Amino acid sequence: MKPKQSHVRAAALWALILALLLSLSSCSATALFEWILDLDVSLPSATDTTPEVTQQETDESFSQPDPTCHHVYGEWKTVTPPTCTEQGSAIRICTRCNGTEEGVYEAKGHLEVPMETVPATCSVGGSTGGTRCSRCNLELTPPQLSLPAGHSEFANGLCIACGTPQNSAEGLAYLDLYNGTYGYEQLASTEKGAAKQTLYRDLDQAVRRFHTDPTVAVTGENVAHAIRYADYGLTLDEAISVWKVYRDDNPLYYWISNSISYNDHLLNVIAVEDYASGNARIEQNRLIYSAITSYLSLIPANATDYQRALAMHDAILAAIDYAYDGQGQPRNDHWAHSIVGVFDKKGAVCEG
Repeated sequence: MKPKQSHVRAAALWALILALLLSLSSCSATALFEWILDLDVSLPSATDTTPEVTQQETDESFSQPDPTCHHVYGEWKTVTPPTCTEQGSAIRICTRCNGTEEGVYEAKGHLEVPMETVPATCSVGGSTGGTRCSRCNLELTPPQLSLPAGHSEFANGLCIACGTPQNSAEGLAYLDLYNGTYGYEQLASTEKGAAKQTLYRDLDQAVRRFHTDPTVAVTGENVAHAIRYADYGLTLDEAISVWKVYRDDNPLYYWISNSISYNDHLLNVIAVEDYASGNARIEQNRLIYSAITSYLSLIPANATDYQRALAMHDAILAAIDYAYDGQGQPRNDHWAHSIVGVFDKKGAVCEG
C-alpha cells in the first residue's frame, strides 16, 4: 500500500513552515504562504481505510490535468466493495485538475463460524458440525448429515412425533431417500411402458403403507398386497417383470419375499413370515435407519461421489463377511439375501 504521511511527520512539517513564516518579511511570507497552499499535507483520519493506490490517470469525463498541479484529492469513493475472495476498487478526484487516482481494497477473507445443529425429524434429515463464513454464508466445512428418523408410532391416524397423517404422500416421502428409480424409468421404453409404470406406482403406495403402518396385516399366506394385473392390461408375465423391477429399485423393503403367488387374475406380493407382524417391521426399521446413519458418519468431509461409495464399500466389507451355513454352504435365510444381513452385521449372500 502506498504510505501516507504520518501524523508526526505532518506535524513537524507544519511547525517548520510556521517558523519560516515568522522569520520572513511580509512580502516573502505572503509568497511562501501561497506556495504552501499548493501542498497536500492533510492528516489521515484515525479510522483511515484508504485503499492501496494502483495508478494515477485522467478519467475521460474530466479535463486533462495540469502536469505541474500539486494535486489536492477529495475523499475516496468506493466503486466496487471488496468481498471475501475478491478485491474491491475505489477512486478519488483532484479538486483542481480533475485528475483521478485509483486504488484497491484487499479481499476480506472468510470469517469461519460453526454451523447450527439441525436435528432430524420424521421426514427431514438433520446435520451436525460444519462451518460457514459469517460474511458471505459460504459453507466452508460440510456438516455431518443424518437421515430422517421416520414415523415410528401413530395415534388416531397421526404420527405422535410430528402430527403427519398416517400413510399420506407427504408423510411417506422420506422413503425416497433410501430407494432408487432407475428401473421405473427404464420401464417407459418397454412395451406397454405406461401401464407398467402405473402398476409400479400403485404397488409402491401399497408397499409403503405396509412398511410403515404396523396396523396393516397380511392376509392368507402372508400376502401383503394383491395385484389385479388384468386391470392394467398386462399379462401375468408382464406383471411379474414389474414386481422384479420394483424389488431391485427398493432394497429398503427387506420384508418382500423372493417368492410370489398368483392365479388367473391376481399376483400376490408376499411378506417374509418374520416380518408379517407390524411391530416386528417397525422394530427392524428402527435398527436399519440407525445403522444407515452410523455408516453415513464414516463419510469424510468434502468427499466426492466416488469417495463416498468407496467409504461405504470398505466399511461394509470390514463389518460383515459372506454368510455360510454350518456345512460351509451359502445361507438360504432371507436376511442373508436382503439389507438385514448387512445392517444387522450377520453377513450376506449375493443380492444381500
